[in-house]
Amino acid sequence: MPIERAESDPEIEPSGSDGYDVVIVGGGVSGPSAGIFTARAGMDTCILDRGPSSLARCAYLANYLGFPGGIDVSTFRALCRAHADAAGCRYISDMVLEVRQVDAGDGLDSTVERETSSDGGGDDGDEGEERAEDRAGESFVVETQDGRTIETSRVLVATKDDTTYLEALEESAMFTEASHGGETHRYFDREYVDREGRTPIPGLYVAGPLAGCPDQAIVSAGHGARVGFAVIADWLENRGYPPALARGYWDWLSKEKSRDENWKAHARAFVERTLPEEASEERVEELSSELQAHTDALFVTSEEAERRRRAGHRCLLDHVDDRVIEAYLEERE
Repeated sequence: MPIERAESDPEIEPSGSDGYDVVIVGGGVSGPSAGIFTARAGMDTCILDRGPSSLARCAYLANYLGFPGGIDVSTFRALCRAHADAAGCRYISDMVLEVRQVDAGDGLDSTVERETSSDGGGDDGDEGEERAEDRAGESFVVETQDGRTIETSRVLVATKDDTTYLEALEESAMFTEASHGGETHRYFDREYVDREGRTPIPGLYVAGPLAGCPDQAIVSAGHGARVGFAVIADWLENRGYPPALARGYWDWLSKEKSRDENWKAHARAFVERTLPEEASEERVEELSSELQAHTDALFVTSEEAERRRRAGHRCLLDHVDDRVIEAYLEERE
């Protein structure tokens, strides 16, 4: 079980790797929401964000939980971006033109996900070899407007209006046609998306209104998070984790004083229950150690919780108009 990314600095730099475990198309609400969870789980996550956004067309966001006075859309989007950045996502301002499937034998190196573009590119080097176990079989190539070619094992679609970039996929049944004004248009059929965002194409996920959830920012954020957890579970299973362990992944911080003194034994017992009886002692020990490390990273002392509280408030202040802060302080004097 991957260990949570450290939060000692509220502005953690993205990993900078040119290989991605998941590419998210769309930077509105559901995309970054999913990306925060996948990146914190240890997945190399890229968010491609350029193009129309229904959120950007809103005048003001008045019904998002936690903002009793509402929040302007530009500040809200900046906060979403900052949060995804801090989690470790890499943002690329580029528009997706096509997503297509490829097999390991199609001439692309299936052991390394990589990005190439007119302004540079990269090679995963040793890191790509370390992740080779998750590169076998089918994958995707994402072509962008600026000439990038990105290979990835998973694509999460978080756009609503334009899905023409998906038409190169093999499952043509996922699209339906409708005529308007004498012209025929093809649309993605949301009936092919399950409750966790999975589609008939392994590795292809859909989040937000395109998947059928109500077109409200807070609902889209929640659905994006749910799909993010499905992506994490499938990623862990592909890496050899038992389904019960992969699907039981969690991400919340607990108080250190609430920790059961026998937590290590409980973690090992859970691993033993999820593995088949023929599993080796080495495998039991390996997964137990990873689960214990993951659990250990999610418990914080009261001092650390206080430090995070202050750091979190300062991060919020970075996105508040200085004039508003000054006026508020003057009113309190």
